Amino acid sequence: MRMKDLYQETDWCMKFTNEEILKYFINSFDNNSDVDIRILSDDEEISKDSNKNIETVCLDGEKQELFVDFLKCQTSIFIMDTEIMFIDDKAKKNYTSSDTAYNVVYEGNLRCMTHKEILEMFVEIINCCIGTYEVYVEEKKIDNHNNSSYETFKYEINLKVNKAKKKKLNYNNICINIMG
Repeated sequence: MRMKDLYQETDWCMKFTNEEILKYFINSFDNNSDVDIRILSDDEEISKDSNKNIETVCLDGEKQELFVDFLKCQTSIFIMDTEIMFIDDKAKKNYTSSDTAYNVVYEGNLRCMTHKEILEMFVEIINCCIGTYEVYVEEKKIDNHNNSSYETFKYEINLKVNKAKKKKLNYNNICINIMG
């Protein structure tokens, strides 16, 4: 994988356009009957062709137990009561343990990934989470190599999922175990 920073010093690596979110994220779920997409901006539902910035995508309709918040310096995937935080490496120094406590925080380098690659990673994670009815997270403290001011951990996210085969996925310091 590339280690070169693809973004300007002043740009956030997750400052996605609506077109990118639609093309690489939302459209990936078009043929999945288990997904009910709702797009929001300022907590208000918007259409796919709205001029307002896409801020939240709910993948389970009104239930709101599986959704993604796009915040430019951070993207968060919410699975039931569990938040997986993807923080731009340039912003990590501004986060403290009170910001990240009880959340899963990805420690890989996002700035070496294109918008397409980042959004496709989110799609892969979301696809594992569709139909989740139970989440259990285990964490183990690891050395902090990213100069952040919060504690870093290795996480195991254990998902009990309807209609799923057992599978294990790894994303840097996060391991997702799907238990059918």
